[in-house]
Amino acid sequence: MKNKSPLALMEQLLMVLVFALAAALCLQGFVLANRISTHMEARNHAVNIAQNAAEVVKYLSGDLEQAARLLNAEWDGNMLQADCESATRAKDLRLNITSKDSSMPLLGTAHIRVLQDEKLLFEITVAWQEENADAEK
Repeated sequence: MKNKSPLALMEQLLMVLVFALAAALCLQGFVLANRISTHMEARNHAVNIAQNAAEVVKYLSGDLEQAARLLNAEWDGNMLQADCESATRAKDLRLNITSKDSSMPLLGTAHIRVLQDEKLLFEITVAWQEENADAEK
């Protein structure tokens, strides 16, 4: 009668190999899910930053110099830039606001972008109605 223990040992070795392969695939899935979660958390925070900045710019009718003071940002005469603090895992977020020509009379526009490590996370264009200087006379 032959001994069947080497066959049982090979069967167990094959089951351990299959289990290790399944565990490696699951681990990669968890890593990918964490990476996507972190990116989406940063993007959601970027959306909130851009919306808040858009409301400030609209309230001030496009006065980016005054908006820079309210947003604790730097204004260089052409672009408003601010580093954004975050209580979330979103790190190194930067807000950029630039004026745009709307090509329509009495309509002001600005372009708002939120970047993370120089990669665009979110952008929005905000518009407001400008006051008519001729109507006041």
